[in-house]
Amino acid sequence: MGRRSRMLFSCGEIAVFNSPAMAWASSDWMAKYGHPIYLLESFVEQERFRGICYHAANWIYVGQTKGRSRNDRYTTLKVPVKDIYLYPLTKRFRETLSQQVGEQKGRQEEDDK
Repeated sequence: MGRRSRMLFSCGEIAVFNSPAMAWASSDWMAKYGHPIYLLESFVEQERFRGICYHAANWIYVGQTKGRSRNDRYTTLKVPVKDIYLYPLTKRFRETLSQQVGEQKGRQEEDDK
C-alpha cells in the first residue's frame, strides 16, 4: 500500500485520471518502490467543495470521514468531514488487494508462532 501525504489537483487534472494516461502513476510508483498501485483514494472537504470533478471523472464515492485526524489519539481534535472517493487502476483491484491482505496475515501468523 502506497501513501502520499498531500497531492493537490485542479478539476482539469482530475479529469485526466479517467484516461489511460493514469497508468503513469502506477508504473512510476513500480519503478521507485517495487510494487504497483491498484487503487487511488482521495478526500474532498465537504464544506468547501462538492466533488463534481470526481463524479465527472468516474471516481467512486464510498462515504465520509468522521471528522477526526489520524493524529487524534484522544478523540479531541475536530477536523472537517470529508467525502471519500476511490479510483481503481486495475479491473481486478478487489481480488488483488484482498489476496495481498490475506498473504500478509498469513506471514504475520507464522511470525507470531
